[in-house]
Amino acid sequence: ASTLPSGPPADTRWVDSPAALTALVADLHEKLTKGGITRSYIDTEADSLHHYSEKLCLIQLAMDGIFALIDTLSVGDLSELLTLLEKTEIWLHGADYDLTLLKRTYGWSPSRICDTQIAARLCGERPFGLAALVERHCGVVLCKSSQKADWSQRPLSAKMQAYAIDDVRYLGRLADIFIRELTRRKRLAWFEQSCGT
Repeated sequence: ASTLPSGPPADTRWVDSPAALTALVADLHEKLTKGGITRSYIDTEADSLHHYSEKLCLIQLAMDGIFALIDTLSVGDLSELLTLLEKTEIWLHGADYDLTLLKRTYGWSPSRICDTQIAARLCGERPFGLAALVERHCGVVLCKSSQKADWSQRPLSAKMQAYAIDDVRYLGRLADIFIRELTRRKRLAWFEQSCGT
């Protein structure tokens, strides 16, 4: 995958062309066929605060140690990635807005969704925003200064790219924690029903 001059974090791919997307999907497919992937973690960024016509600008993806920022303004057709995602258990945090953007942009509604925000609420967590949960359970303070940035600008600064990938970087750890806690509380079935999984 190519990189912007300002660059994403060292462990993160910047995907801004069909060729880069195909290479990413090939690597993920190889892991999937070897039994390495069971979950994917995704998030989205849009430009709703800066433009009248809102559009999806970025998809953040974490899967089995691979982290990617997908420039949806440069990569038009994501069908090969969406097909692969359907083979995984897809996790998001506060999924409603992301799902609305994905449905509107690609006509895609994942068949299996798990929401760490719903899990947190069922575990009695307060507050249940992502930054609060990551700080509490992972000991990491997320920088939220890019929260209201214009995600349609290019190039994205290194700071914005780091902010974006951090929105999926810790979802796996949170998912494991909440699944254990939901199981202990005998609320796992509630969670599955709430997520429609």
